[in-house]
Amino acid sequence: MNNIFQFYIVKIHKHTFGRDDATEVSYSCKNILNEIIEQNNLSKDSIFNYSSLFKKSKLKEEDKNVFIQSVYVLAHINVKVLEQRFHYLDNTGCWEEMDLENIFQSYKENEFYNPITHEKINEKKFNDIVLPYFCPTDELVSLLKGVKQ
Repeated sequence: MNNIFQFYIVKIHKHTFGRDDATEVSYSCKNILNEIIEQNNLSKDSIFNYSSLFKKSKLKEEDKNVFIQSVYVLAHINVKVLEQRFHYLDNTGCWEEMDLENIFQSYKENEFYNPITHEKINEKKFNDIVLPYFCPTDELVSLLKGVKQ
């Protein structure tokens, strides 16, 4: 697992090189990555929200901006530790996945609709209904599966 950790650390360092906050972001990314890699039964179905990732980052409350940057580094296409997704709770109490293209269009056009009622709503209400979450990438799950076999 150490090789997998080092594989992603190299990607993180390449992506954060030259940033003013590179040291802090790298520290947070390493902590999150280590906690995820060490997790038992990690699968494509594993879900992390901002709160659980913040705990893994080992940052202080006043470091929220560093934390947010860390999460987006880990989800960046050149790093590929996490994949960001969105979902909402439907009328039956089940989580429903939101299409990323719909999310992108909503923000691009600044037009937001309730995914349940299809009524036009403001951005704040949309953000209260549609929640982001993260899961490990196929690449990470595959690498870890290869080590554990």
